[in-house]
Amino acid sequence: MMTKYIKGLLGYEVEQIADGLEALELFNKNKFDVVITDIRMPSMNGIELLKEIKQTPHGKKCAVIIMTGFAEVDSAIESLRFDAYDYLCKPVEVNRLAEILQKREKEMLEAEQVMQQLPSAAPDEMNEKKFRHPVLENGAFFYLPDGEKIGVFSRKMKEVVNMALILHKDRSVPVLIEGESGTGKEVIAKVVHYGIENDVTAPLVSINCSAISPSLFESELFGYEGHTFTGAKETGMVGKLELANGGTIFLDEIGDMPLEMQPKLLRVLQDKQLYKIGANKPIKLDVRFVAATNRDLEKMISEGKFRGDLYHRLKIGWLELPTLREQKTSIASIAQMFLTELSERRNKQFKYMSKEAVKVLHDYGWPGNIRELRNIIERIVLLYDEIELRSEHLSLINSGGRYEPTDDKFLLTPGTFSLPESNFSLREIELEIVKLALKKYNNNKSRTARYLGLTVSSLRSRLDDIDETELKK
Repeated sequence: MMTKYIKGLLGYEVEQIADGLEALELFNKNKFDVVITDIRMPSMNGIELLKEIKQTPHGKKCAVIIMTGFAEVDSAIESLRFDAYDYLCKPVEVNRLAEILQKREKEMLEAEQVMQQLPSAAPDEMNEKKFRHPVLENGAFFYLPDGEKIGVFSRKMKEVVNMALILHKDRSVPVLIEGESGTGKEVIAKVVHYGIENDVTAPLVSINCSAISPSLFESELFGYEGHTFTGAKETGMVGKLELANGGTIFLDEIGDMPLEMQPKLLRVLQDKQLYKIGANKPIKLDVRFVAATNRDLEKMISEGKFRGDLYHRLKIGWLELPTLREQKTSIASIAQMFLTELSERRNKQFKYMSKEAVKVLHDYGWPGNIRELRNIIERIVLLYDEIELRSEHLSLINSGGRYEPTDDKFLLTPGTFSLPESNFSLREIELEIVKLALKKYNNNKSRTARYLGLTVSSLRSRLDDIDETELKK
């Protein structure tokens, strides 16, 4: 029914697949601009499919929309952290579906127009804010070819972006990006790969070194010939390095790469060729190497946990990202950028922030850096729909650096809150309150139940919809 609606009434071309693995295989063969997937599917669920798609070169540009049942709304919201474009609750409202698809089409057209104007723009046009080159004054932002917007609001970030653009010009120079978690290392890796021009069509292939089992690391990175070992595919497998040929390989969390793999990677860096597992002939490589880490690699070297020769080879091109704490004067500008972007995406009214809200943001410690700031703004946009972001919307921030409610402020106070004009999920609000209450009482279910005015059995029924890992956040 949905396929018929999208194809017949909206006029988009559609491929319908019932199996997650088959969908991934089809995606790898074709370039789809939008993927709509249910969370529950045979072979591979929707969240897993989303993660796999985002690991592919074209997947970064693809808008993945998650469909979910009422009981799985939390899972759908969680998918936003893995770069899902949006989610739809079943039964799907066709008007909402059409709205999302048309919004995505508009974004793609605008991104295409930006890329067309950038290289040929006159000087006056280049000084327009959205076309401003980052080597100009602070306060600029620009778009990457995949549509992602980069904000440059501090001297330190201006220096980082400028150096990334210099490194972009020489693909033979390996690049190491260091910085705390959440500072934007993957975004800067994209700047190194894409630059600011619109003519980069070579692949950017990412691999998270902390997410791969040590026993599978070599085959993931190098690939293997068919029948090389028990369980190997008959046709063999192409490794991430070979997939990145002609483009860039981004090795995220390089500090978690198995020690025994590091000399093999170093050999590839030096020789510009690799051997698949089980192969006798080398494959020549033309790959830019970009690595990132939030760990102290020099300390790991002294402890024998990371190879010094690999470290110094990668550090030929070096970028160190500042924390958000080091960019205090930029916090309000970054928050406003996120507020505008996320409000437009979710059709909310937010336009600006109050002075009191800006002060709360400025005084907070930001242990999670820019990623935490974006997550907080996104949560506010999900929960509220107002013109101004006020300090009470930020009551989940306290001076201790943790993201939790303070003692004297409440998310919802009887008689003092109003309902938004647009629809919202009561279940989502209820689960959020339960999670916060559990944190307040260190997961003591009896005390939490008393606090919420529930029986323990009633609380347990609500906990069935909350993933255990969520309770630890």
